[in-house]
Amino acid sequence: MEYLTKYKCVPCEKGGPVATIDEIAGYKPQVPEWDVVDIQGIQTLRRVFRFNNFEQALAFVNQVGGLAEAEYH
Repeated sequence: MEYLTKYKCVPCEKGGPVATIDEIAGYKPQVPEWDVVDIQGIQTLRRVFRFNNFEQALAFVNQVGGLAEAEYH
């Protein structure tokens, strides 16, 4: 099995390929803090992040934004 860190992000598009239940089960141990939840019939990854204050939350969002931009997401 390939490690998720070796992949590049491919933005989701309507009608694009989705991970199978077996693929999800195989990759789930690599992201134990994340949950797979059903949202309107679609299996979706979700993780809750908690911060001590707004400044920490904003710094996190800005860092994630930079990573998303680098991945063309």
